[in-house]
Amino acid sequence: MILFILIFLAFQQPVIFPQSAAKFLEKGSLMAEKGDLKKAITLFTKCIEQDSSIYDAYLYRGDSKRMMEDYAGALSDYNRAILLVKDDYRGYFKRALANCMLKNYTGALKDFDSSLDLNPGNGKVLLGRGCARYLAGDFKGAILDLTKALEHNSHNGLAAFSRAAAREDSGDIKGAIEDYKLAASLNPDLKVMDYFLRKAESKLSEKKSSKEVLSEIAP
Repeated sequence: MILFILIFLAFQQPVIFPQSAAKFLEKGSLMAEKGDLKKAITLFTKCIEQDSSIYDAYLYRGDSKRMMEDYAGALSDYNRAILLVKDDYRGYFKRALANCMLKNYTGALKDFDSSLDLNPGNGKVLLGRGCARYLAGDFKGAILDLTKALEHNSHNGLAAFSRAAAREDSGDIKGAIEDYKLAASLNPDLKVMDYFLRKAESKLSEKKSSKEVLSEIAP
């Protein structure tokens, strides 16, 4: 579920390019929105062939490759994008997502940091870094980032769910249950939240039972 959360797109910004390249970029974006990712990649490639200096073409082609689980290909496109534009947070953010899917959490966290340096307090980047920290086993750091993401957007059910998972794995079962309840209220149509809530409640019950047994056998 945490990995699933990392598969989401960054903001897109309109830019004016030479007419032929712009058409390929526009058509590619439409194909990507419709879910025809192979066609989108072909169109973005044609855009790049027309003008290899178009930053967004590499970003969007990388997004399509990432959605097709071609993470190495996506990483290559994001690298090329960052070579073109080093002061846009999106390139580092997207490359961080690809690195996460390749389980390169060290590289991902470095890119999330760079993205936040360029766009401090961005809720989506904080959510992404929180998930990366969770996957890297840094539950305390994950909880800090996810708390900031929730402060940025109190209706962010994905951040609430992710913080619940981090709290559960850090041993804070009561805190996890609170966050699973929050996530369920923010995502009422996502029934999987109920499963994780029941699992945490069961774990808390088992924990209490174990304490009761220990208290009975203690001298």
